[in-house]
Amino acid sequence: MRKDRVFTMLVVLLALAVAAAMVVSGCGGKEEGEEKKEEIVEGGTFNYCLVSDPVSLDPAQLQESQGIEVGKQIFDGLMDNDPKTMELVPAMAESYEVNDDATVFTFKLKKGIKFHNGRECTAQDFVYAWNRVCDPATASEVAYHMSAIKGFKQFNEDKTATSLEGVKALDDYTLEVTLEYPYADFIYHTAHPVFSPIPKEVVEQYGSENFSEHPVGTGPFKFVSWTHEQQIVVEKFDEYYGKKPHLDKVVFKIYMDEETAYQDFKAGALHDAQIPQGQFETAAAEYGERAIFKPMLGIYYYGFNMNTAPWKDNKALRQAFNYAVDRETLCNVVMEGQRIPA
Repeated sequence: MRKDRVFTMLVVLLALAVAAAMVVSGCGGKEEGEEKKEEIVEGGTFNYCLVSDPVSLDPAQLQESQGIEVGKQIFDGLMDNDPKTMELVPAMAESYEVNDDATVFTFKLKKGIKFHNGRECTAQDFVYAWNRVCDPATASEVAYHMSAIKGFKQFNEDKTATSLEGVKALDDYTLEVTLEYPYADFIYHTAHPVFSPIPKEVVEQYGSENFSEHPVGTGPFKFVSWTHEQQIVVEKFDEYYGKKPHLDKVVFKIYMDEETAYQDFKAGALHDAQIPQGQFETAAAEYGERAIFKPMLGIYYYGFNMNTAPWKDNKALRQAFNYAVDRETLCNVVMEGQRIPA
């Protein structure tokens, strides 16, 4: 695992507002930076760039960066990561306890947290959402995050059970999770949006396969609309239980390539855009302090199709390609120093 540095530009007027509303409200503890408090801009609409249409906005299917970027604004879970320190912090959980051998996690939920449809969220909504993720009928590609939960294999893989044995609502505000084996790191998985609660009645209203088009969560922004390959609109949820967003609305404008988005940014149609490959030095000189380096965790790699020749049965060939890649040159020259070799 390594850190990638992504070069992003923000319009000066809204840079501080989006730092609080998009980065802080959507990720981690939703806390304001005290040193910037006096400069925060309240209200307004932020036009944010997404390079490609998300695959889904259903927590059960959130795995690629575009979907997660939007999903983290709509959905919250038990825990989250502080956007500045990446430290694990409580979100919907008031507190949690772990037994001595790290096989039972007991979460106490904050009271009064509401879904965007106005109903209070309870522990039973977590039970429903997690079972839906693991249900083979959902065909979730991120269900593996829950594989340590007792009964996962029988329910998701063997199909000999009808629910997760290890997830129980002890009361409206207490969720008990029992694992198949000791796994202290399970708590970190709960910050992934696949663990977000969703309202059963909304899934039943639109159908499980259509929930992605009508997502309802407990996050700082509520879903308004999704015009595929054009834009996704979310607006501030006034009854949000945490720190309120400073923005009234965010429009995720969808592009198929970075260059087009960058040109729209230069024309004033976007408040944020990634700088296309080959233009980092020019953009840094042109925009000065408005060009911001933002460290991000991520991995870029070339993969082999292990189901076909010549890769399937030729380990030596795969190793040869691996040894042939000049990582230093690739990162420092081709990627203009914006990547770190693994």
